[in-house]
Amino acid sequence: MRHRIFPSLLSLSLALGLCVLPAAALETDDLKTLLQTYYVDQVPENVLDQDTVQAVLDALNDPYTTYMTAEEYQSFLNQVDGETVVGIGVSIQTTVNDGVQILSVLEGSPAQEAGLSAGDRILSVDGVTLEPGMDPSSLIRGEAGSRTTLTVRLHSTGKTRDFTLERRAVVIPIVTYELKDGDVGYIKCDSFGASTAATVQEALEELEGQADIWIMDLRSNPGGTDAAVNLTAGKFTNGIMVYMLSADGLAYYRGIRPDAPDYTDVPVVVLTSPWSASGAEMFAAAARDHSFGISVGQRTYGKGVAQLVLDEKNAPALFDGDCLKVTAYRFYSPNNSKEASIVLCRPADGATVRWTGSDFRRRLDRCGVARLLFISREPSRLELTLNDSLHRTFDIPASEALRQIVVRAPVASLALRVVRGGAGFTGYGVQFEDAAGVTVDNYSIRSNNGQALFGTNPSVNAQIDAFAEYDLVILQYGLNIMQEGVTNYSAYAARVEKMIAFVRSCFPEAAVLVLSTSDRSVKSDTGFAPMSSAPAMVDWQRRAARATGAAFWSVYDAMRAQGGMERFVANGWAGKDYTHINYAGGRQVAYALVDALDARVAAILRQRQQAALPEPVLDSSKIAALDETMNLRPQPIEPR
Repeated sequence: MRHRIFPSLLSLSLALGLCVLPAAALETDDLKTLLQTYYVDQVPENVLDQDTVQAVLDALNDPYTTYMTAEEYQSFLNQVDGETVVGIGVSIQTTVNDGVQILSVLEGSPAQEAGLSAGDRILSVDGVTLEPGMDPSSLIRGEAGSRTTLTVRLHSTGKTRDFTLERRAVVIPIVTYELKDGDVGYIKCDSFGASTAATVQEALEELEGQADIWIMDLRSNPGGTDAAVNLTAGKFTNGIMVYMLSADGLAYYRGIRPDAPDYTDVPVVVLTSPWSASGAEMFAAAARDHSFGISVGQRTYGKGVAQLVLDEKNAPALFDGDCLKVTAYRFYSPNNSKEASIVLCRPADGATVRWTGSDFRRRLDRCGVARLLFISREPSRLELTLNDSLHRTFDIPASEALRQIVVRAPVASLALRVVRGGAGFTGYGVQFEDAAGVTVDNYSIRSNNGQALFGTNPSVNAQIDAFAEYDLVILQYGLNIMQEGVTNYSAYAARVEKMIAFVRSCFPEAAVLVLSTSDRSVKSDTGFAPMSSAPAMVDWQRRAARATGAAFWSVYDAMRAQGGMERFVANGWAGKDYTHINYAGGRQVAYALVDALDARVAAILRQRQQAALPEPVLDSSKIAALDETMNLRPQPIEPR
């Protein structure tokens, strides 16, 4: 019999950047490992062949993947979150490539007074031509009152000229607001940082009743953190705000719970420019897709990717004040995610996609069954190509129901082409399996507490279950919720209980297994030590499973039995962040889980066999007759 399992995983926190700066202290081998683990695309071999950090980053040729020293990282955080700094009042976007481009210019800054604007490109500083590998920020910064001369190519005219500016302290207020023309609530947002959502809420509350329309000015806003975008958009509406996809197909959501309050019913106009990027594009897309506003202005930057910042908080073994910002996700608007129950796509006519096996691990090069899952709300024509040679065309009538096309043959590759009907087509992916053994489908809902699970469509989940017939659903969350010294996770346990109930409503015939969080270590004065709050988290997870009648197994105990995170890192089974296990570590945990399942099944089978055996029943006369037949007599106790 074929068995199916549905696991759901953990999240990683994101940060989307303003500027990127050159490499210095990170070890080259560690950089290569991090890129292979987190980078959004497969890292080319020529990149991995480089022998220095800077050479690796140069060969990667991604302006958003950069290493920052501690000083550079702090400057980066200042730009995102808003600080008072000494400089000329500009934020720059990329590493040096034909100079550096100005993304935004602060109000009242020396740069604005000199006439610089977003899109201008700084070519040299005080006669020093900017070249790849240089740190432009260190050249531009300086003592208050000192002067610097910039050679700038103006984007408006294409002409090059020199600007001499006096450095001074400039305040970086990432959000300002005022009432214009008596009834226009104007909010200027220069970045999505730690204070953005709170300041926007302050504006909505202070000007509510006076403003008949809101203007959210995101011109030259280069982004910020996706968490800040989510919280800010949540002041206007609720639901999923952004959908992200990593290289391995893992999906990640940011959203606001349905019962969160809206702070205004007044329409919103979002202003954009060619230098509105990243988080600004996320917000504008959320406004459009949730119909709480419209975007007006020029086409935005079109970044489309999000970065993960690795620093001493999430990788303490590798960083000490410095950080690596690595492109880890592609992001999509809510309309590309609100129906997500697994990774989905909405193609244009003529769009194609090809899946292929891999020789990266054993038995991944081919399979015996492929199942394409989709909804075609309009009549569509699909063309499937098996193993790059066999073609078949399907004419699909319109329906709101989930459909499947099943291929039963040796599958090394499968290609899909949407010939027509793409506007009404939603693809939920392909399940590759075999007729026997255990099939694992990874729904890949990445969120540190599983809340994004509720953003999936229960109806679609149930229809997938009707095709797949899941026997077991595995839930594992909580790794990033744990905080050193915190032991009360009762609120989190209550959410886990709700997750289990939701899963059962989607997959009513499947058992539910809750896996505990894994072991985790934190940096100490003498190295690394086990996180003290982990046992408490495991206990709260066990309580949630017991309260709902779900099965429970402790990944934490299994890892501690094998030496804990310290041994996992020493054996190469986990990353040097002492937090995340890798494929080899997952294999060790999987072996322990299978052994535990086998032992439990064996115990249940023994109980059933014993229960099936008839028990002997003899009355007193039969016992006496048996004793007489066997000539059993009590033996006297002989004195010694």
